[in-house]
Amino acid sequence: MLQQSQVESWALRDELRKGGSGSDGTPHFMEQKIQLLQEVERLKGGLVQSEQARTNLLEKAKRYKIVYLKNEQKMEEELGMLDNMVETARKTLKSIPDVVQNYEELRTLQDLIS
Repeated sequence: MLQQSQVESWALRDELRKGGSGSDGTPHFMEQKIQLLQEVERLKGGLVQSEQARTNLLEKAKRYKIVYLKNEQKMEEELGMLDNMVETARKTLKSIPDVVQNYEELRTLQDLIS
């Protein structure tokens, strides 16, 4: 209501400043002008809300990107550890061929990681 009063007040002051010589000098012209000014104010408010929503969305996207990059780095580190474990197991099995030949499970494991 305050905003509406301010818009009406602004429109009336503007008309008085111009000397009251609106397009036809009728109250209808003033009503139209007030409605247009109110619509402009409503649209400005919508624009501000849209910009705030956009800003919030960008901040959220930045946070998600940071989490994604941290998860990607952690995954790369874990894959590196797994590669090291597999390589160590492969080398160990290769160093004891006589034991591997005596156990079916070890032969299967060696085949899988070779």
